[in-house]
Order: sequence, then C-alpha cells, then structure tokens
Amino acid sequence: MKTPEERKARLEALQKTVRDNAERYKRLFSGPDGQIVLEDLRKRSFQDRTTYHPDDKMMGINEGRRSLFVYINNLVTKKTEELLDELIRDKE
Repeated sequence: MKTPEERKARLEALQKTVRDNAERYKRLFSGPDGQIVLEDLRKRSFQDRTTYHPDDKMMGINEGRRSLFVYINNLVTKKTEELLDELIRDKE
C-alpha cells in the first residue's frame, strides 16, 4: 500500500502528464491540417454509427477505434481542468 505522500506524488505526476499531453494534442490538431485529420479519424472511428458487428472480435476492434478517437477528441476539445477533474474522479 502506498503512503499518502506517494499517492500525492503519483497524482501530481499524472496531472503533469495530462496537462503536457493535452497541450501537445491541442497544438497538433489546432491548425487546418489537424482539423482535417481529426475529421478523418472521426469518420473512421464509429462516431456516427454503431460499433456492432456479428463477429465479437471485429466489434472489439471497432470499439477500440472508437475509444481511441474519444480519447484524442477529449484531449483536443476539453479544457485541461476538466480532464484533470475526470482523472481525479477516476482515481478515487
């Protein structure tokens, strides 16, 4: 079991990682080319249709594609403080 100090240090490291990555993703996708790529990813990642497939393995692949886009889109569109609040909620 981790000490309170170790948990606090781990949380601070995670917060820094989230902040740094959010800024990187926002820079990457903020320009015209980034917006085109983000839209292409959205179309390919089941954002407008179901991930259902009769083959469970294919459905899992589809869900993975969807999940990755949701992660990227959240980093690009959400405020950093929202992301951190979600991180803290998930860790509690």
